Amino acid sequence: MKTTIEHTATMIVMFILVFLFTSIMTIGLQILDARLIHTSGIERLQSSYYNVSIDELNEELKEGWYFEIKELSSINTRKDYEVALNYRIEIPLFNATSFKGRIVGYAR
Repeated sequence: MKTTIEHTATMIVMFILVFLFTSIMTIGLQILDARLIHTSGIERLQSSYYNVSIDELNEELKEGWYFEIKELSSINTRKDYEVALNYRIEIPLFNATSFKGRIVGYAR
């Protein structure tokens, strides 16, 4: 009887650890995805010579993810923009928990 309780407790602890590590890995991958999307949004804005609209940037994003673009300064030969990506991270195992994040960068 004692070994059965020990094995059951061990299995529960193992299940919690697997859930924890899976959640951490999933969150890390979603943050990495957000950073890559933010970088590609800045590159797309710069390569279009700042003529791309926010709607075009937000077209292909996941639900709850969106770009915000704010002009900081504009000189005849140079434009500076603050580009922010607001995103939401979800833990897929229970799909009930979500965290909001924001990545801010600059396009010059």
